Amino acid sequence: MTLQNQARTPWLAVALLSASALGYEVLLTRLFAVIYWDHLAHMVISLALLGYGASGALLALLRDRLQRHFPLAFTSSIAIFAIAAPLCFAVAQHLPFNPLELAWAPVNWLWFTTLYLILSLPFLSAANAIALALWHQAGKLHRVYAADLVGAGIGALGIIGVLFLVTPGSALRLVASLGLICAAVAGWQTSLKGHRPLGAVAVAAAAGAWLLPAAWFAPQPADFKALPQALAARGAEVVTERTNPLGELTVVDNPLIPFRVAPGLSLSTGVQPPPQLALFHDGQFSGPLTPGPMQSPEEPGRLAYLDALPSALPYHMLDAVRSSRPSVFLPALGTGEGIRQAIYLGAGRIDTTEHDPGRRRLLSEDLAELTDNLLATPDVHVHPMAARAFTAHIRQPFHLVQIEPGGPGTAGLQALSSTRDLTLEAFDEYLDLLPPGGLLSLSHPLQAPPRAVPRLILTAIRAMESRGWDPTQRLVVIRAWRTATLVVKNGTLTPAEIEATRDFSGNRGFDLVYLPGLVRDEANRFNLLPDPLLFDTVQALLGQEREDFVGQYKFDLTPVTDNSPFAYHGIRWATQLELWRSPGSASAAQLEWAFVILLVTLAQAAVLSILLILVPTLVAGARAGITDGMLPT
Repeated sequence: MTLQNQARTPWLAVALLSASALGYEVLLTRLFAVIYWDHLAHMVISLALLGYGASGALLALLRDRLQRHFPLAFTSSIAIFAIAAPLCFAVAQHLPFNPLELAWAPVNWLWFTTLYLILSLPFLSAANAIALALWHQAGKLHRVYAADLVGAGIGALGIIGVLFLVTPGSALRLVASLGLICAAVAGWQTSLKGHRPLGAVAVAAAAGAWLLPAAWFAPQPADFKALPQALAARGAEVVTERTNPLGELTVVDNPLIPFRVAPGLSLSTGVQPPPQLALFHDGQFSGPLTPGPMQSPEEPGRLAYLDALPSALPYHMLDAVRSSRPSVFLPALGTGEGIRQAIYLGAGRIDTTEHDPGRRRLLSEDLAELTDNLLATPDVHVHPMAARAFTAHIRQPFHLVQIEPGGPGTAGLQALSSTRDLTLEAFDEYLDLLPPGGLLSLSHPLQAPPRAVPRLILTAIRAMESRGWDPTQRLVVIRAWRTATLVVKNGTLTPAEIEATRDFSGNRGFDLVYLPGLVRDEANRFNLLPDPLLFDTVQALLGQEREDFVGQYKFDLTPVTDNSPFAYHGIRWATQLELWRSPGSASAAQLEWAFVILLVTLAQAAVLSILLILVPTLVAGARAGITDGMLPT
């Protein structure tokens, strides 16, 4: 009887290891989202595959030697994975890698490759152990393979459940602890010499991992992210935190240097928001939180800023033709500022959606008293689902569907972010919710040159045209110094609504961009630009030469669809190359860095795969005397 048939199948160790490795892989996507961005999730899959591929090449060179010492090699590989998982992450997050400097600081290419190699080491160790088990149990492959698949499924799903209960740092400790316990099980199942004391040490180390400082395992957002910059200011303090698989939410207050955020706030009204709190999602700024009650006898004008925002326009248009309080649908809860504005401007029933339970609980529980129980207001209804799930099934009409101010972030980092709330199909569903006379409104930050706003305007135009509507008689566009607001009406705009738009914009110093009957000389009066560029753009999008204009524009203005919902990926490759070659930070800021990082990841993955997988395999084949270009299997 051979050794393979005498040895017990280490199925339990394989299952635990596979669960730990897949849990670690999924966890890395969360950790990368906190440190950098969630765009690096594709890199996690790539580096895991690199580790597994490099393991195959390594074992092809050392197979016979490792098989002779299977118990030790198998158990050691698992132990190395358990130790390397948290250690390699700790080292990786302290590398001085800044993806925003890839263009002008080539040393970051080296740091990126180093990051890639370091984080592939745990996967290489896990792959070594599983491959050794498959080789050693050649007659019982089905058992090892079944254990591997079952463990992987449990680990991938289990880590999601764990992240609802603990922070990503604690989840990393759990992965390391499970790996150490797996090493103890491996020693027992393979009858490794001295496995009992070694197993006791491994179990003790697994327990001891929970006694180490939490900061050793916690992901720290990179210095270029908004949260570290906010906390670096004197007086800043964290009010509360929540975490789940969808993200880490952090609320920051600074009594000494208060946050005051009001996108597009009029510069001529003299009002400003009160001191606010700031909400951060995975270290990125997510929006302001205004504390205090809706009405305060001591500060009657405390919330007057809500009427000095471009997003207040549709409420004034509705007031011009309606006497009753309008019903409002806000596709995203955000920080609750849209609800606060709707209440302040006289809305009736307010519906909104939020699929993230952490954000709902943050606003309805943790900050309920601070925000005067805003979400508990009788007219406010928060639906625990995604916006498109709500619009696909709701049959209730709304006088106003208002998309809160959003933005593509800085330096094109959101080019890989998908959102189905801004697609052509989404606009169709929003328009379905409007009764005759109802309004769809969207506010969005402006870029120079404009790219996201013209695309959204064209999306609205296409949605109207698909219904047989004349967009020239149903569209309104205004702009502040850095924010634009578009309004679409289910019906022809009335003289009262047009006059209300002119009064609203003129009183607040907002520029008219498009309005039925508007002439070029009426645009670009307050927030002066060398030319009324956005006015000319809208005229071209509504004109007969639209397709030529869109085809020649430096950025892609074609409306995005549910099949490719990347609303902030609008740069053409020719423009990307042109900007890359242009000197100066202004050109670099126009680049879509998310795609640059994607290409860099692809390039280094290809190079490292050749060096760590193909070359060693060819060497192993040469040693085995294989000819005619055939590789060992």
